[in-house]
Amino acid sequence: MASTKQIVEKAQDAIGNGHKMGQGPVRYILFHSPVSVCSEKVRAVLGEVGVGYIAHDVVLKNPFAQNYHPDYVALRLLARPEGAKLVGGTWTGSSSTAETGYDPCVVPTLVDLGADPKCVEPKVIVDSKVICEYIVAQHHDSAFCWTASCPAAQRVISKHLDFVDQTPHVAQLYDGNPEKDQRPLFLRNAIGGGSLHLTQIEALEARLGQKGKEWSGSELEEAYKGKLAKTRAGQAKTAETIRGDLTYLNDMMVVTRRLLAALEEDLTQSTGEWLCGEQFSMADLMWGVSLFRMQLIGNSYLWDNLPKTKAFAERVYSRQSLQDAVIFYPGMLPSHHAAELHTKYRGAFAGFAHHRLVNALDVTTTCSQHKMKFMAAVVAAAAVAYMAFKQ
Repeated sequence: MASTKQIVEKAQDAIGNGHKMGQGPVRYILFHSPVSVCSEKVRAVLGEVGVGYIAHDVVLKNPFAQNYHPDYVALRLLARPEGAKLVGGTWTGSSSTAETGYDPCVVPTLVDLGADPKCVEPKVIVDSKVICEYIVAQHHDSAFCWTASCPAAQRVISKHLDFVDQTPHVAQLYDGNPEKDQRPLFLRNAIGGGSLHLTQIEALEARLGQKGKEWSGSELEEAYKGKLAKTRAGQAKTAETIRGDLTYLNDMMVVTRRLLAALEEDLTQSTGEWLCGEQFSMADLMWGVSLFRMQLIGNSYLWDNLPKTKAFAERVYSRQSLQDAVIFYPGMLPSHHAAELHTKYRGAFAGFAHHRLVNALDVTTTCSQHKMKFMAAVVAAAAVAYMAFKQ
């Protein structure tokens, strides 16, 4: 049986795309995606703590779908909590595992190379919320160390980490906002109509078809089948919205507004500019990630009438760790809604260039869609002509 170290190395070889991040000696290995909101949370905490790590960029999109690579899935299965059920036919629209079960085919995954100096085996940690709490607990000299001796702050932080975890970011990205869908046009072109779910289903079915050739074992098979069931459940929800049943998305917006109202209330009751008074905490950082994701897809209007949250967003966006790990991270989704931040923090030309990039992507994906429709029409016309000729 392979050791943990060997399994980690196989996953590193399978994913590739590794590069050094952070400061000082390398303590961690992070498997992540630039556009994954859960990965953003972990990168932001690593940046705030100020520690060196190797980042492996996991390509989520077909034809690569590296998060389904058997060596990567095997790595995540090492950290499956004892007794935890795997994902199945439940889709909630959020990345929280509380209701859906343990997902072995997602990012991020953290490997701690220095968890136990007496042991040569690294430690694998999964689930963004658990990973973030783990990192903070390992670094007692970080910006967050003050919370260890403050039970009241710990309660506030724990509550808001759960709030961010419950926010239906996945639903908002995949299916849009039923009140006003302001996702960038290129994004709607690329993933509209459930195409993202469908390509994921295709990739998972292909992986299952490779059993006995590229991978083996009942645990991997169970992992792929569970993920496939969850993805099909997500596609079913998308199909409902396409047919005009917006119940699922309306429910998601109710949840989002409720969580934002809770943030506004706690900011109002705070004695300082952050959730725990004058001291910045991981709860503030996680809300920074969450609010930016909402802004990225055009949902910042949701806090137009929440003055404390609006001011909080402006403050937290100025945090260097959030800018480096999320807002300006290489590979971050471009958006007109984020261009103002590029202008504010990087200058007028940066904001202009960001706008032009989004415009170019909008035009390119729209033209591509029209081309595909034209080709489909040509094929259909040719088929009709052929049938007429045969008759």
